[in-house]
Amino acid sequence: KHRRELVGFQNSDDEFDVDENGVIGGGTHLKPKQVHELIEKFGDDVIFFDGRNEHEARKNQVNTILKTVRFGLKIDAHDYGTKRGQIEKFLKAGDKVKVMVVFRGREQSRPEMGITLLKKLAEEVNTLGSVESNPSIDGRNMVMVIGPLKSKVEVKAETKKAAEKSAVKQESSAKAAE
Repeated sequence: KHRRELVGFQNSDDEFDVDENGVIGGGTHLKPKQVHELIEKFGDDVIFFDGRNEHEARKNQVNTILKTVRFGLKIDAHDYGTKRGQIEKFLKAGDKVKVMVVFRGREQSRPEMGITLLKKLAEEVNTLGSVESNPSIDGRNMVMVIGPLKSKVEVKAETKKAAEKSAVKQESSAKAAE
C-alpha cells in the first residue's frame, strides 16, 4: 500500500494553482521511492503539499517554560545558595523564572526586606538573566520574573553544536588510538 504524495519545487518556473482538493490541472502522483529520489536530487527545494513541511517545522519548535522558585523571607545562606543554583540552571536552559517570596504572619509588615532579597538575587544572576517584572506584592507573596538572556532556541543550538564537537573529538581520539 503506497501513500500518494504531492510535491512541488521552490525555484520552479512552472506555475501551478492549488485549491482545497489539491493541485489544479493535474500533476503526477509519486510513489515513496520516486519522492526519495527527488529529495536526493533537489534537496531543500522540494515542497510537500501533504503537510510534512509544517510537521518538520513543529519538530524543531521549542517552548519557553515559566519555572517557579519559592523563598521564605528568613532563608538560610545554604538554602539561598541552593535556590540560586536552581534559578541559574533554569536560566541557562533558556526558561523564565518566577521568584516568589512568601511572607508569614508579621513578616507582611516588612515588604522592604523582600525587595532587598529579590534585588540581591537579581544582581547575582544578572550574567544569565534580566529582570522582566520588578518585585510586586500579590497577597502574601512578593513576585519577580527573571527572563534568560539567551532564548531557548539559541541554547538548544549551542548544546547541539557542543555535542557534535565532542562526538568529532571522540572519533578522532579513537582513530588516533588505533
